[in-house]
Amino acid sequence: MAIYRFHIEIEDYEGISREIEIRSAQTFEDLHYAILRAFSFDLKHPASFFYSDDLWHMEDEIAFKDMQYSMVNNPMPMNKTRISDYIDDPHQRFVYVYQSDEGWAFLVELVNIDTGSGDGNPYPRMVKSVGEAPKQYPVKTIVKPKIEDTPKAAAPDLLEALEDDGEEAADDLVVFESLEAGAKSSKEASIDLDLTIDDDDLPLDDEEEEADEEDDMDEDDDDDFGGGRGGKRGRSDYDDDDY
Repeated sequence: MAIYRFHIEIEDYEGISREIEIRSAQTFEDLHYAILRAFSFDLKHPASFFYSDDLWHMEDEIAFKDMQYSMVNNPMPMNKTRISDYIDDPHQRFVYVYQSDEGWAFLVELVNIDTGSGDGNPYPRMVKSVGEAPKQYPVKTIVKPKIEDTPKAAAPDLLEALEDDGEEAADDLVVFESLEAGAKSSKEASIDLDLTIDDDDLPLDDEEEEADEEDDMDEDDDDDFGGGRGGKRGRSDYDDDDY
């Protein structure tokens, strides 16, 4: 039973390669798992091998058993197809397509055939690795738009403005109260100034009351004798009229 060694590269990735040895009687399904493990890819997606010529033209398809669709009609199943069934050239080529989100294509080329029985180690196995394998799922960077003014950033300014407005309102209130207080005090002062006291309104003592009574009696006598403005005419007036 021969041992095949395949050189495997990722299309469009220079300097990255793996070499895998596998027994000729093993299936393409065994090689499928060996390639994914060698490049640290997961086993979640469908895949296919395509028999290829020297120019990498894809022809017959050998599809994974869980394939929901194939690229050609009636593909051969991997788990039932031995690798030796498709080796027609000592440098036979295959294109291996792993249909993950990114769509990976691997170039598989036979580089050595060992007709011995092997060294007793399990196969398939990776015997050479060159370069670091790319990430199966590249990290996507999401650039968020820059927000210059946010509500949180504006909040301190708003609070400061409110505080300033509050201080101005308080100052206005103090001024208003002072004006109102001044007007009130001015009004009270004017009321006190208008309250002039007449001497006649003051209460009289005993002597002043007696003098006032005598003045009233004199005024009455004058009125009886026609004295004063508006009094009755005297006797002499009647005599003058009679004569």
